[in-house]
Amino acid sequence: MAKVVQTSVVRWFRASAITVWPFIFVMSDNLPSWVLKHERVHAEQQRRWALYGLGVGLLVWWALYLIALPVGWNWWRARWEREAYLAVGMPKEAIEHELHKAPYYLWWM
Repeated sequence: MAKVVQTSVVRWFRASAITVWPFIFVMSDNLPSWVLKHERVHAEQQRRWALYGLGVGLLVWWALYLIALPVGWNWWRARWEREAYLAVGMPKEAIEHELHKAPYYLWWM
C-alpha cells in the first residue's frame, strides 16, 4: 500500500494530491476521502507498471501519463483517470466532463 506524505510541493502542480509510487503526496490531511481513494488507484496502476520494468516501467507510466499525443489527446491518461474516477463512484457522464476540462488534464495543447 502506498504511503501518504504531507508536503507543500503538491501546490506547485496545482493539485491536492500527486502519486509517485510508493508514495501519495498530499497538500493537507483534510482531503476528502474520495481523493485518497482516487490516488490509491493511481498507486496501484504505477505499482503494476513498476514491477514490469523494475522502476523503468514507472518512468514509462509517467511518460505515457504526461505526454499528450496526438495533438493533445492522451489515451493512456484518459484510461487511467477513468479507472480512478470509477473507483470512487463518479458517474460516467461526470467523468467524461471532467476529462475534457482543458488545460487541467492536458488533453489539448
